[in-house]
Order: sequence, then structure tokens, then C-alpha cells
Amino acid sequence: MQVLAQPSPFCLVWDNPDPMAPHYWLSHAIIFKSGDDLRQDMLTLQAIGIMSHLWNMEGLDLGMTPYSCLSTGKQVGLIEMVRNAKTVYSIQRSSKLGAIQVDSSQLFKWIRDKTRAQVRQKGHGCLTKPLNNFTRSCAGYCVATFVLGIGDRHPDNIMVNQDGQIFHIDFGHILGNFKKKFGINRERVPFVLTQDFLRVIAKEKEPKGESGVPEVFQVLCGKAYLALRKHYRLIVNLFMLLLPAGMSELQSQDEVAYLRKTLAVEATEEEALQYFQNQFSEAYDGAWTTKIDWFFHYVKHR
Repeated sequence: MQVLAQPSPFCLVWDNPDPMAPHYWLSHAIIFKSGDDLRQDMLTLQAIGIMSHLWNMEGLDLGMTPYSCLSTGKQVGLIEMVRNAKTVYSIQRSSKLGAIQVDSSQLFKWIRDKTRAQVRQKGHGCLTKPLNNFTRSCAGYCVATFVLGIGDRHPDNIMVNQDGQIFHIDFGHILGNFKKKFGINRERVPFVLTQDFLRVIAKEKEPKGESGVPEVFQVLCGKAYLALRKHYRLIVNLFMLLLPAGMSELQSQDEVAYLRKTLAVEATEEEALQYFQNQFSEAYDGAWTTKIDWFFHYVKHR
């Protein structure tokens, strides 16, 4: 029996016929993808978009990037390409030590160098803004990926644009349906918070011990979490309504119950914040396990 390989995605680019049109790029690009059920990506991105709206209502601008995704048929669809962005993996590969997860400075250096290039080209700009963009968006995605139980968070599924905004892509595993290796969850932390990220948040300082996590970042994450929890019914009902769709990882109310767990809906606000702070500590303390997974990702794909 011949086994056919899954078709590779390909990029479609359109040029803008009117280069003088305001607020338009000179070209637009999308990815055509076949072989994946993009309805799940659509749902996750819609949920992230709703979270961003809820945070804005609460006075929290976390700079989320819920790019567009459209399922056009059975396991086929279109995905928006985010401009001027690279995967964390490609940034780390610019240094051999970064690629093998020894040097945690490459992400900071990439954002710094992009900012310097913009200053040379445009004559203005400073490093503070992209670093703040990274801090806010990292807080948003830490909370969002935890609440939604998004798995498979290797460095090819996390991207950063030249303005410092971090964002996640490829949502094939949600609601705690994490990949397993020999019956053990490959992801052993609630969300990704590596030294690479903390070095940007701390503005290049090498994070050490508990003091390595800036308090302002912890507070921001806590505020974002409590803001979502206030609107838990909206988030839970969104997923409940789509149960009949038959997505691979949204099959029963047990999977929707995952959201009730991560949002600690049965707890008081004080208990819920303590629960999230415990998850935050677990993510920080277990960051080394993420780095090991990322190292093996490098070995596999180099």
C-alpha cells in the first residue's frame, strides 16, 4: 500500500494595485493549508480575540495578535500571514548555543537589533516600546494558553514580530489534550515562560531565582486572569455551543469542563488568584523542562 505524504502548505501573495492607498500594505499574503481541521484553529483564535476584547474592556491592552483563519472545507483552509515576524526557533538558530537552549539572549538581541534598524531607517524609535510590547503580549498569551489548555508549544509555534509582540500559532491541541510520549505528557508546565522570555521582560538582565520574574509582569498576569474569570460564562458557553461540530478535541462536556477548572469558577476571587499564582510558580520553576523539549525539537528538525 502506498502512503501519500500530507501536502505542504504554500503561500499566496497578492500585490496591492494602489501603492498610494492609506493604511494598506503593498502586498498581502495568506497560507493555503490542507490536511488539518482548521475549525479548531478558528475557534481558538476567536476565543483569543474575545479575550483581547474583554481585557480592553477592563483597561488592559495586552497587544494580542488573533490573526485571521478560515476553514473552507474538510481539512482545508486559509491562514493569514503576520508580517515582519519570525518563529522563536528561527531566532534561536541564529546562534548555535541559542539553538541548543544554552544561550537565552538571542530573543532579546533580535528585538534590539530590529529596533536599531528601524531607528536607522526612520530616524526615530527606542527599545523601551518593543520590550513593553513583548511584556504585555507575553502576559496575555501566558494566561490565554493556560486557560484554553493549548498544547504543543514548541518554539516553531511561537512567533515574535519586529515591534516586540509575541504570539502563538497552530492550535491542534487544546483543552488540555497535550501530546504524550510513552504515556507521559510532553508539556509539564501550565504555560511557556522560559528564560528567553524573562530576559526580554527583565530588559536583558539574566533572570535568577524568584526575583528573576519582574513583579510588574506577575501582577499583569494576575489581573488578566481575574478579568477573564469575571466573564467565564461567555467563554464556557462559546465552547458549549460548538460541541455538535464534532471537532477532534471538543467532543464532550468533560472537555468544556477543562475551562471551568482553569478559570476556577467554583472558588472565591482570592482563592482563584492564589490558584493562578501557584500555576505561575509552576511554569517558572518548570521552565527547564520546556527547554529540554525545545532542545529535542532542535535535534529533530536541524
